[in-house]
Amino acid sequence: MSFQQGLSGLNATSKNLEVIGNNIANANTAGSKVSRAEFSDVYAAALGGGGGSTIGIGTNLAAVAQQFTQGNITTTSNPMDLAINGAGFFQVTDGKSPITYSRNGQFKQDREGYIVNNSGQRLMGYPADGLGQIQPGQASAIQLPTGGIDPNPTGIIELEMNLDARLGTTNPAAVARNTAQSSGDETSADAGTSLTAANAALSAMTAVTPVTAQSTAALTAFTAARDAASTASSTAATAASAYANASQTDATNNAAAAQTAAQAASTAAQTALVAIDAALASDPANATLIAARTAMQDAVTKAETANQQAAVHVAAVAAAPGAQAGAQINFSDADTYNNATSLTVFDAKGQEVAVTYYFQKAGTDTWNVYATANKTTVNGTDALPQPVATLQFSGDGSTVVSPNGPVQFNIPASTNAAGAETMSITGIQLNLADATQYGSSFGVTDVMQDGFAAGLLTSIAIEPNGIVSARYSNGQSRPAGQIEIATFRNPQGLQPIGDNGWARSYGSGDPVVGVPGDGNLGVLQAGALEESNVDITGELVNMITAQRIYQANAQSIKTIDQVLQTIVNLR
Repeated sequence: MSFQQGLSGLNATSKNLEVIGNNIANANTAGSKVSRAEFSDVYAAALGGGGGSTIGIGTNLAAVAQQFTQGNITTTSNPMDLAINGAGFFQVTDGKSPITYSRNGQFKQDREGYIVNNSGQRLMGYPADGLGQIQPGQASAIQLPTGGIDPNPTGIIELEMNLDARLGTTNPAAVARNTAQSSGDETSADAGTSLTAANAALSAMTAVTPVTAQSTAALTAFTAARDAASTASSTAATAASAYANASQTDATNNAAAAQTAAQAASTAAQTALVAIDAALASDPANATLIAARTAMQDAVTKAETANQQAAVHVAAVAAAPGAQAGAQINFSDADTYNNATSLTVFDAKGQEVAVTYYFQKAGTDTWNVYATANKTTVNGTDALPQPVATLQFSGDGSTVVSPNGPVQFNIPASTNAAGAETMSITGIQLNLADATQYGSSFGVTDVMQDGFAAGLLTSIAIEPNGIVSARYSNGQSRPAGQIEIATFRNPQGLQPIGDNGWARSYGSGDPVVGVPGDGNLGVLQAGALEESNVDITGELVNMITAQRIYQANAQSIKTIDQVLQTIVNLR
């Protein structure tokens, strides 16, 4: 009989209570993992020993194994707090000692811009270059930028919009030609109406009885008026139909001929009216003469209307060359364009430049795009602006047929609203490929430009994939690095070293590194911490059990002591 078994039980149970106490003490430690005391029995070994009657000599502590199960994740108010949801460890270093691995994501930024834990160890990952491109490779301490971001001049502009197909042409040259065409068509229509009235008057005059010298003279005048009206009608019709394809000289000559013919028709009708008045003077009560005069009066009115319209056509034809040679848009006159929209671009200093685009329908499925920058004409001169692009749509308005790709233009130097001189911006690529022309209201659905002003660092955000983004006062966001995490084939082989950290060991194997979310690596949650996975209730129950076991081992020692005392007392 021996005290060995009881003593080993007391020692083992004492160690178990220490493990339980440590678990309870770290129940509120972020990233802490619960430990479990694992025991093994002990037997004495002897040469030639064997058989089934061997009695053990107690127990010993075989291992204290940590359980790397996922702890609960709770949100915090610190955006630098990080939690790993899934497998993996943060890698931190002091630059001297071997890398420490931790599940505690209580990080902050030090004065040099490094992300550090409460022990001053720096979080490791991949750096980013000046353009925000992550540079994967050997992990190093992540250092956040402390300065601002330089301005970037605008180089690309994209517009997505619909131009209303129902709108009319507003291009002055096209409007002038349309006006000349429509006035010619109206002259032809009026001349035709005049001819109809002249024919009606001649028919009425032919029916006059009795025939007298005065009525015969009137009939001759009526016939001449009808012939003149016929000539005016055919001449006006020729001028109207030929205008679209005629040169300016031919169009001018045709309009002049139509006006001359219209004037002749009006004069002939008035002469006929005088002749019928003379016939009525000798026979004022003759109903047929009265009817003929009434018809001729109508012909005179319509001939004069055609004559006046012919003069309008002559003026419209004469005005067309001036409209074509002059400015095709007046930015101060909304009648010279259909719609407009504005956006802000940036020069090399990061100064804002207000750009306004004007959309002018130039013809069927054709639109001119003009632009001003700080009210300065972008292409051409202020006196004679030129389009920066001309859009040609497909017949159904769904596709821009021309231009086939972005168009390039330059923005000249100008003066902004505050009176500051802005720099010129060259080589801007304007992409209008997503424009449509449907029969619905004008609307810009998306606009993009890649320029921005200088900005100061305002905040840091960490994405689930570990990318650390720096946010600036100009609205820009740029990656400043990416966190690398590590996992092990046997996490229980890691060596606890305190401060919520572990060190790799032979038993853990080499770390397998990568970015969060890759393979079997977990993802990050910013503004959150992983709680300890200690179950307080379970630990208290374990403590009660360990206490009972300790008492039982103490009782076994007491029993052995009593047995030995009995032996000593034998006489």
